[in-house]
Formats: sequence, structure tokens, C-alpha cells
Amino acid sequence: MVPVGKLLLYEGEVLDTIGGYPTLYHYLPAASEAGEGTNPLIVCVPGAVHSARVFYGGHQGCRQSDFLAYWLSKLGFGVLSLSYPIETTPSLMSLTAANFRIRDWGQQAAETIKKVMHNESLQTSSVVLISWSMGGRMVVPFTIAAKELGLDVKQFISFAATPGISSIRSNHAVRTCSAAGYFNIQSRLENFCDQLHTMGILN
Repeated sequence: MVPVGKLLLYEGEVLDTIGGYPTLYHYLPAASEAGEGTNPLIVCVPGAVHSARVFYGGHQGCRQSDFLAYWLSKLGFGVLSLSYPIETTPSLMSLTAANFRIRDWGQQAAETIKKVMHNESLQTSSVVLISWSMGGRMVVPFTIAAKELGLDVKQFISFAATPGISSIRSNHAVRTCSAAGYFNIQSRLENFCDQLHTMGILN
């Protein structure tokens, strides 16, 4: 882990403010020379209540081969994993994005990709977007922003992603917020832990 102020980041993670909001991203270059410079950049976006670490790991004791980014890299793809502003314990990023919306999400993702392509001197402007669950909601604003920035979105791969249709859920759902103004997800965390425990027993 790398200390950044009071925050602890995993190797390869970058904490930044892009599009006016905090973000944490991780770039894993292609491990194979096959298709180097011609393959599109794979961009991974997580769903609700998760950071992009679900794609690359990094925690103590983890096996890289348990994570998607490792295998995509071995196949010759660079992999960029993007964490949107999220409230965690311990904190991953500053809690300054209570007004972060889906349009902001798409814009931030596109700007981050453009920045990483420049910083890493990538020879491609092509992107394949992978969104998991709620990440599907940012596809339309992302595609619009990406086009404006000169990115070529070749494909969208949905990992059980939620369609970007606002009416798909009831507008009358009860939502509570944390003190920082973020969506309160404690019950969902408990549910995820129960599911992980069950899967651990099955495995």
C-alpha cells in the first residue's frame, strides 16, 4: 500500500480530481506484445457500492489471477479500471461529490481515459467499455463525452448492467443519505457480505 495523505492506495492506483470530482483509477498495461499498439483499451466500470478494485484486486494476500484485469492484460490488452466517487471505510477519496450525477460519471470516465492514453503514450484511441451492474447507467453520457474527446468506442460489454432508463425503478423508493450526502448502503453491504460468505462455503 502507498500512503497518500491519510489514504492508503494499492500499487498502481492513482487518486485524482477529474471533471471536478474525485476519482481513483488503475492502469494495467498489456503483458503480451500480441496486438500491442493496435488493441483497444479495455475500460472497466464497477456497479453500485463497489470500487474498481473488483477488477484488479491489489489487497494483501490477493491472487492477481483471480481478477479480470490480469487475464485481459495477458491477452494483450491494456486495462483501465475506474472508480467513481464512493464513500468507504477507510476512505478511498475525499467526500466532496454528493451532487455527482450520471452525466458527470460519463464525462469523468471519458476525460480519465483521454488523460491515461496521453500519459501512457498509448497508440490507440479505441475503447471497449465493460460496465458491471449499475455501471450500465453511464453508457449514454459516456459515449457522448468520449466522441467529443475523439475517442472511438468500439464496443460496450454489459456484465449484468442496469439499463440507463430512469423509469426502470420506482421514483417512490425510500432513500436515505449518509452525513456526507452519499446514498446510505449499509443494508446492501450486509447483504453482499452474506452472499460472499455463502459463496465461500460453496467454493
